[in-house]
Amino acid sequence: MDLDPKPGSGLKSEEVMRRHILPKALVIGLVAGLISSAFREVLQWSEIHRIAWLHQLSSMERLLAAVCVGAAGGVWDYGSCAGSPPKHRAAVSPTSNPLFSEKSSCAGGECCR
Repeated sequence: MDLDPKPGSGLKSEEVMRRHILPKALVIGLVAGLISSAFREVLQWSEIHRIAWLHQLSSMERLLAAVCVGAAGGVWDYGSCAGSPPKHRAAVSPTSNPLFSEKSSCAGGECCR
């Protein structure tokens, strides 16, 4: 792929380089679209199978499944903030970051407490 303009073509080297961006952008867009479509199909498949599985359970089993999934989510969420705050959160202060606000879940260097 020659990026040098041909003599007499009337194109500058910047214009030649811009013409090479379009095919790359089309390929990247196509790949991103395929990945997002595949992700959507996987979500739809898992939702259909989750509903089918729930219909096989009794009322008490459904309640137990909901409580277990909720507890697992809570443990996972707490585990991500347990112990000392991560380094990137510990370094944040009102003077060092203009986006820092008291409404933040990690205000004052405290994470999820």
